[in-house]
Amino acid sequence: MKLLFFANIAYHLFSQQASEVLVFYWLWFEADLKKRVYGTSADVIVLPETIAGRFNHSGLELWKGEIRQIVGDDTAVILGAELPAGDGRKYDNAALMLYKGNLSSVSQRIPVPYSMYRPFSGMGANLHMLDGGVLVLPDGRRAAIVICYEAFLTWPWLVSMIHKPNVIISIANLWWCKDTSIPVSMERFIQLWGRLFGVPVVMARNM
Repeated sequence: MKLLFFANIAYHLFSQQASEVLVFYWLWFEADLKKRVYGTSADVIVLPETIAGRFNHSGLELWKGEIRQIVGDDTAVILGAELPAGDGRKYDNAALMLYKGNLSSVSQRIPVPYSMYRPFSGMGANLHMLDGGVLVLPDGRRAAIVICYEAFLTWPWLVSMIHKPNVIISIANLWWCKDTSIPVSMERFIQLWGRLFGVPVVMARNM
């Protein structure tokens, strides 16, 4: 199975709420994605963390339709999104896999404290400490999904490796710290864990 991943791309405009910005963003993103995947033979395409923003039923139908037009039904797309939970004030920071019109997902186990994970506040990202963080790819291989901050923590790695993954897929949203040492440090952590367990690594970052 061939995987195509995107790094060093600036898709963070999707967090802005002005409708004209979102329309412009989507048209630009669609054109850019078409250009990047043109002629690829990849079976799986990996996009960065939160690339889809807040993900609801309308967003699902939009992405399913566009993905089908751009890459067809035989290519799986893994992308980051925020899945609303409860009354919508809380959410799961997740990696979604769209394939043949079906959706599967894994949630970030440990979101960034305070900025994302806000215990007792009724807001922010949910904690999923005991989740395995593994997606089963279309060919049956297991992919350990590591979302951003988790790369620096031991617990998510150990939990994922219990499931004996065939590949590590790391997605991150790093545009806010692109001029710091964080992106390089994160990449080194991920590569070291991959070497330790003898598992190949794929990374997609929003820079």
